Amino acid sequence: MSSARFRSRSRRKPAEFLQKPRGVIHPRVQKVGPEHFGIVSVDCAKLRSKWMLCDFYGKVLLPPAFVNHNRVELDAAVAQVRRSMEQHQLADLLVAVERTGRYHHAVKNAFAAAAFDTRLVHPYATKQFRQPADPSNKTDDTDLPAIHRAAVNGFALSETQADPSWRSLQLLIRHRRSLVQKSSALRCQIREHQDGLARWLRQQDIGFQQRSLQTILQWAHSAAAAAVAADTHRQIALAYEDDRHRKNQEILALEGTIAHHLARTPYILLLSFPGSNVVSAADFAGEMGPIANYANPKSITGLPS
Repeated sequence: MSSARFRSRSRRKPAEFLQKPRGVIHPRVQKVGPEHFGIVSVDCAKLRSKWMLCDFYGKVLLPPAFVNHNRVELDAAVAQVRRSMEQHQLADLLVAVERTGRYHHAVKNAFAAAAFDTRLVHPYATKQFRQPADPSNKTDDTDLPAIHRAAVNGFALSETQADPSWRSLQLLIRHRRSLVQKSSALRCQIREHQDGLARWLRQQDIGFQQRSLQTILQWAHSAAAAAVAADTHRQIALAYEDDRHRKNQEILALEGTIAHHLARTPYILLLSFPGSNVVSAADFAGEMGPIANYANPKSITGLPS
């Protein structure tokens, strides 16, 4: 029995590649030749990015340069890459963009719209390929070669295109979260003015309960005019209360729309779990995206925003 088990294990085939399967580009490189395969490396920032063009071996064809995130300069960068492909006889090309929050979207979308194979490199991959060559030296000029090395070794990965309904669900649940935070901030501001009234009551040696001040503020709306300071506190507090009430109405309306989107996804099953509701299930679903994007439970690490 033990020998049979040993034979069964020994028949397992070794891995074909050491790199990530989705990022392997070696078959494409072999087809056109390393000297005719170009890699555009892009290190993104908020307002502009730094990029360069090299062949597969790392020979610099276009030196590092900055491109601002506007249509004119992005189109100029794309045109420059096309001219360099003709000049250096590049038959195939890959654009490797380091993922940086939402700042990389402008560059990624520009090259993707120009029909280039545009992939993303995780910052951790950049770090791992930068440290051996340039330890303790993180600059744009050292990150660009690291992005190139990551792409060569298969760590420039294609981004799964999600259905627009998933993006809508994500935006709605984030908007609701923002409204809840603003509503909480308004409650704090209202309490600040309640605290002002409370101090005045203590100065007058008048007994009261903190929770009763909101009722008093509402009553004061139809009461006779009081002192100037008290009236100002009341006006400001009522304005905050009106704003809070409107936000609560927006939150309720959003929850209905969110429930509609959630019902169209497999995450609706989360409502069968004790303690789970539409908001918590939709929050999880919106940030996770399609479950088909994850090969197994250990691969669930979240998606870029």
